[in-house]
Amino acid sequence: MLLYKLNFDFPCCFFLTSHGICSDLRSGLFLKTSCYFVLIQEPKTWTEAQSYCKQYHWDLATIQSDEDRYKIQEVAAAAKFQNRAWMGLYDGLFVCEAWIGLSKNLWLWSDQSKVTWLSVKWADGQPDNASGNEMCGFVNETGLIGDDGCSHTLPFFCSEFHFCFNP
Repeated sequence: MLLYKLNFDFPCCFFLTSHGICSDLRSGLFLKTSCYFVLIQEPKTWTEAQSYCKQYHWDLATIQSDEDRYKIQEVAAAAKFQNRAWMGLYDGLFVCEAWIGLSKNLWLWSDQSKVTWLSVKWADGQPDNASGNEMCGFVNETGLIGDDGCSHTLPFFCSEFHFCFNP
């Protein structure tokens, strides 16, 4: 299994704001920090990928800003990765047991946070639900997002979070 980490020259004391942007840590408090994304090139289904990320990292990657998208592109370029990989986006209906009177436009991040639609840069023609059950999100090497069937196996991006203290 190949594992790629790209640190972006951060000393690992940057915090993720509510807008998904890293800022430097000056408050002296313990804060959840995002220093890099990790590309796992061992193909897994979306749920297997999420389990792996939660066990060994933090969770599947979320792309909530252009900065996040550029970081994904940098990791992909460093790994010479030119494919698509799972990320933490899924259709909220993926986990439901039965249909209810709700539209199919409920997309969530795997950490259960809501998707900010301005941050989602769909690839041309996406989401298309081409097979009728494409409820999980992938990201390609350019940082654009699409939907695919959750049972397909793909490489995946994990988010790597750390807690830092700045005295």
